[in-house]
Amino acid sequence: MLTVYYGVVEYNSKEMGPVLVPDITKCVRIPDTYKNDKKYYIEYEIKDSDKLDILAFNTYGKTEYYWLICSMNDWTDPRQHWPLNTTQLSQLFLDKYPLMDLDDVLYYRDVDGRVVDPWAIGRRDGVQPIDVVNLLGLEAVTIERHETEINERKRVIKVLKPSFVEQVEQLLEQTFLTEEGG
Repeated sequence: MLTVYYGVVEYNSKEMGPVLVPDITKCVRIPDTYKNDKKYYIEYEIKDSDKLDILAFNTYGKTEYYWLICSMNDWTDPRQHWPLNTTQLSQLFLDKYPLMDLDDVLYYRDVDGRVVDPWAIGRRDGVQPIDVVNLLGLEAVTIERHETEINERKRVIKVLKPSFVEQVEQLLEQTFLTEEGG
């Protein structure tokens, strides 16, 4: 499946010697029309139990179509974009912040979501940082909240509607044939 769009290159594997693998240096990009018009996709909220290949199978009937989901969301590395489950998120906290308490304040933000430095404002205005926090109604964002919010933003993704898969495949095939001179 992938070799249709990527072609193949020879890879010298230590275990198996030379093998042909998809040439992933080529970029498969679904046109923005499909990504920006809701008639072409549904929004899907990823659950902790979801896996990319299983979502592709449940949506399109083939695990090999995981690349459609990646391309619809502009992912080059789904491991960076797929949300962590509860266990993985707990491990991230331990790995990334080994000496800190998850309730430690990472930063403050105002009602519009902008990050504000109460220490800089306090120095400038000659007041204590806590007074700046109280006066401006700043929200303290803890390590746990910050990382959880980042993870939660990854949950809602675009999934190409199955009725458009053939159309997109034909378009991509034409694009690659044109690029390759075929």
